[in-house]
Amino acid sequence: MLFRITTGQENYQPAQNSQQADNSPPDNNQSNNGAQQNNQSSDNKPQTTTAKPAVTNPPTTTPKPQTEPPEDIIEDTTSLQSVLNYVNSLGRTTDEYYNIGAGLGHDGSDYGKAEAVYNWIRGNVSGNCQVFSAATMYACKGVGLECRYAFFSPDAWYGHMANLVCVEGTWYVFDTQGGRFLKSDKYGEITRIFDENDNTIEISISESAY
Repeated sequence: MLFRITTGQENYQPAQNSQQADNSPPDNNQSNNGAQQNNQSSDNKPQTTTAKPAVTNPPTTTPKPQTEPPEDIIEDTTSLQSVLNYVNSLGRTTDEYYNIGAGLGHDGSDYGKAEAVYNWIRGNVSGNCQVFSAATMYACKGVGLECRYAFFSPDAWYGHMANLVCVEGTWYVFDTQGGRFLKSDKYGEITRIFDENDNTIEISISESAY
């Protein structure tokens, strides 16, 4: 404690501190407000959360039933009737080929008829040699031209098949699939000649092409 010395009759008084200790109880409201502010400040801090990855189920698909590929249909074309049945199943019948032949334009000669049939068959028919032979046979019948079937190999129905036509009294090889128009007997070895009824016949073929 400090003393101040004065003159006269002044009483000695103890010097007081310029600041007295504040013995008042603390303001709970202020402390609470501070705590609230601290809480609010802590509440205002951004909260970081780790998002769980979304779980997606793969789409469910119903498998399509597997189908077996269609079997190749092998036609039995080892007789004239089976060949004709096969040709009739392809879209144009032998009757239609007959009518087509009957409607072809030509100059009236056998050669003109053969040429008209040959050009039409070459431009409108597709398939194997048996299909060409049957179509040629009935188109020739329709146009008024004598025609026969012919095998050009010993394999018969499994070999090459074409036609023969009669032009001005002479028979020529008439192969519409092979691209042989009025050829001679030197075109190939003919192993069988037969008509539209599958009857074997004998014909002499020209030794020279037309």
